[in-house]
Amino acid sequence: MKKLFLVAVTTLAAFTLKAGDHDDVITGLNVNNNTSNSLNFTSSSSGGTTKKLTFSISAGIAMPLGAFGNKGNDTNSSDQKDTTHYNHGYAITGFHADLTISYLITDKIGVTALAGLNALSFDAATYKTVNGVPSTETLTATNYSTWQFLVGPYLELPASDKLKVDIRLLGGMVTNTFPTITQSGSTTVPFFGTQTYSSVYSRKSGSGFGYSISAGARYNLTDAIGISLNVAYTGSSIAYTGYTQVTNYNSNSSTYNDTTLKTTLSLSILTATVGVCYSL
Repeated sequence: MKKLFLVAVTTLAAFTLKAGDHDDVITGLNVNNNTSNSLNFTSSSSGGTTKKLTFSISAGIAMPLGAFGNKGNDTNSSDQKDTTHYNHGYAITGFHADLTISYLITDKIGVTALAGLNALSFDAATYKTVNGVPSTETLTATNYSTWQFLVGPYLELPASDKLKVDIRLLGGMVTNTFPTITQSGSTTVPFFGTQTYSSVYSRKSGSGFGYSISAGARYNLTDAIGISLNVAYTGSSIAYTGYTQVTNYNSNSSTYNDTTLKTTLSLSILTATVGVCYSL
């Protein structure tokens, strides 16, 4: 997936260089009839290129794809610490919000910086069924929180005086929290009565290189204010280092901690957002 991102960036960069070659095109060549050897050139860029800074705040839905949203049993044993690679993230469609700052270098080519957050739930009910957790036990999990810090070029094409279409190719860092899973229950033991037990599985937050490919449109309500629509795909491979398992039986508790265990999970998210833009 990193190769796909690099190819896309290279293609857009080549387009940028080509577009730059035509910023100062000669649009007229006049020959004075009285002076046959005198040539008069007129440049189309005599008015200069408008450089515009745009701030956008957007919100919408985040849909997990691939392994991140897949639901299946890939644990190697009943003890979760033995699993070092997850093919099923059990993520459920959630919420996305982002802030972008865009700057046009030419009339069509610019750079964008994006800070975004995705909040997706963990499908604890399906996880419980697929992994054979007894129906008499309770299973809960915290949510995924995915942060994106990306930067890269974008191409802006005017569709009309007020409507513009843009394509963005961004790369940078993506971080993600791994849900803390709690499995608990109780049993009745002769002469001892009801005994409660629980196991809590947790991992530290992880991070990795991420990329985003998006297409959107912005409609200008005024010279400064506009509304935008955007669809984006974000991909990454997140590595989580460290694993902790806390087991409780009545008042007794034991902790297993592995600070070196690495767990990886491929992350793919499709977002669809609407936003408000302000240009300077």
